[in-house]
Amino acid sequence: MSERWSDYVQKQMRGTQQELSERSGVNAATLSRWLSGRVAPSHEQVIAFARGIKENPIQALVMAGYITPEEARTTVNDVRIEDVDDLVLLDILRARAVRRARRKA
Repeated sequence: MSERWSDYVQKQMRGTQQELSERSGVNAATLSRWLSGRVAPSHEQVIAFARGIKENPIQALVMAGYITPEEARTTVNDVRIEDVDDLVLLDILRARAVRRARRKA
């Protein structure tokens, strides 16, 4: 894991670890392991953490070492929803529904 990730997480602390846990939706014990460098987050965790604290997931992926700054600057072409496969859309909606249900639980 990149040392930059633990620094990034530390900079997001505006109060206690518990408060950051509540803002981000990440378990306080997981935050502690990230801060100590004992555990590296998955790319899914990085994105969820960034979204939870209302930060740019691309920046978080760079800080976690999943993508380079050069890759982050890549232009993304717009995708029309009509061009996306129905099964892919259903998978995206299912995953979103599961995440929302977990947040409410």
